[in-house]
Amino acid sequence: MQEIISYKPQSHFNEAKLTAIALAVRFAAITTVAITPGSFLALDDMLISLDMSNRMKVIKYLLNKIAPTYKLYVFTHDRLFYHTLKRIVETQYKKTEWIFGEIYVNNPIIPNEPNYVLDSKTKIEKIEDAYKCHDYFRCGTLLRQECERCLKELLPESYRIKEDPNTRASVSKNLDELIGSLEEFCHYEQIDYTPFRDLKTYKDLFLNSTAHNDITSPSYRNEVKICRQAITSLAQINRAKIIACHDDLSIIQNDKSGVTYTIRLRLREPLRILEYNGVTRISFYSKSK
Repeated sequence: MQEIISYKPQSHFNEAKLTAIALAVRFAAITTVAITPGSFLALDDMLISLDMSNRMKVIKYLLNKIAPTYKLYVFTHDRLFYHTLKRIVETQYKKTEWIFGEIYVNNPIIPNEPNYVLDSKTKIEKIEDAYKCHDYFRCGTLLRQECERCLKELLPESYRIKEDPNTRASVSKNLDELIGSLEEFCHYEQIDYTPFRDLKTYKDLFLNSTAHNDITSPSYRNEVKICRQAITSLAQINRAKIIACHDDLSIIQNDKSGVTYTIRLRLREPLRILEYNGVTRISFYSKSK
């Protein structure tokens, strides 16, 4: 059989594969270069061709291997990627070492200086600002967004997904169903559920109306304040940190008599850390056998 030699890799690889190969070559080359004071690495939408699972691998490499030795600049037009990277930094790394911002061009037809907006405030801080300005409509919109984000990030997949009775396919639960799962989650994680008891009431009372621009609904200043306090407490529960995601995990333990035991666990999902109210421990919902 005659061999065919091709000098065009694009004939065999799609854009995502070519991007992955280019990144691998670039990262390999970086390790051979001497690091000098002021060394930096700038990435401009280099991950846009990759799917999210591969992006996550690159993000972890950048944060764990590149960021400790280089000043890192990441530019992107992808809003999802921006907020994903921002949230990973906020929950798993030192947020104070990073600066986030957005660049806008007010009039794309007439050339002018781009407007740089520093994205340094959390959603809770933005809610505080809106409340001080008596903008309760914006408060309700932001509170609903933050409540959804917290619950989707905090609850295990079994609490976030349900089966569609018509198609039998897995679908995401709505906000009302997510709030309904919170009480059981708090029970097993030994978290006081009291601050969140009225979340469903507030969701029905004013979060729904603000999300749908219902101008006929009255403003509930005191209820907004109480709901703000509840969601602020909810945002302080962190279950995003992963300490192990391998298939097998071994733990070596010595008892009082000096006998050494090895406990082997096969993880069914990543081993997560729960942080709340000054306590750090392994989450109850880290499944293994």
